[in-house]
Amino acid sequence: MSDIKNEFCLMSRRDLVEIIRDLYGKRFDGREVSSSVAVQVLGVSIATLDRWIDAGLVETTNRSDGARVVRKFDLGYLLRLDREEVSRKYKLLRK
Repeated sequence: MSDIKNEFCLMSRRDLVEIIRDLYGKRFDGREVSSSVAVQVLGVSIATLDRWIDAGLVETTNRSDGARVVRKFDLGYLLRLDREEVSRKYKLLRK
């Protein structure tokens, strides 16, 4: 019979989330998505996303579409982004 210590690994929820973020983030690096997809991935409203971008907390890959600028986002970057951390930073900026 094998020793269970060698077959079983415990990790925190935070570590597991970090591993998944890294795996999916790298898989989707370079894929650009629209603002509507970005808000779904982050689970925030378009107004919140706009405030975070204006505060410099979320990066975009803006493109010019004639007379207007179209906001695009790297999907890998969005998947690795810690929404709660961005929210905390935004709140600190507002104080």
